[in-house]
Amino acid sequence: NLYVPEGSYVKNGTIDNTYNDIRNLGKIFGKEDKAEEIISDMKARVDAVSDKVSGKDKVKVMAFDSINEDMLNVAGGTGLEQSLIELAGGENIFSDVDKQFGAVSYEEIISRDPEVIIIHEYTNDDTDAQTKLDLLKNSPDLANVSAVKNDRIIIVPLFSINPGLQNADFVEKLAKELHSEAFE
Repeated sequence: NLYVPEGSYVKNGTIDNTYNDIRNLGKIFGKEDKAEEIISDMKARVDAVSDKVSGKDKVKVMAFDSINEDMLNVAGGTGLEQSLIELAGGENIFSDVDKQFGAVSYEEIISRDPEVIIIHEYTNDDTDAQTKLDLLKNSPDLANVSAVKNDRIIIVPLFSINPGLQNADFVEKLAKELHSEAFE
């Protein structure tokens, strides 16, 4: 038998899909109580973040996934990351891209002016993230983008935006970057 996590294939996925996957895996392995315990803990953590960022102005966020020749692949509006950004008190500036990830031009990035940029780190040796960080910081075209100018760039492991236990970690980390004053 094969189980494909719901959160990996639904359009417009949310953390609720992650909770469903944990619940389903608990059933498969006869660990329903443990699954519910994990879900309860994750919900409490995410709810605590929501309480802290409630009423705060949304911060404009861009999630930089990969380099695509003279464009950048960014998180669009149909994947789980879109939902996680919102839970953290952010606004994905490319939520209108009707894909999980899409290529955008430097001009589009400049015109939407993200206040915070998330870099997806694909490898454990930091070379992937460093290459992306260097591109952002050394690009004359992006020099006046708020996130670059103010050094508000965070690096997250790619797996943190895929459905799983780490989703609560991502929401907490991003919220602290977006709304640090709420966590002091």
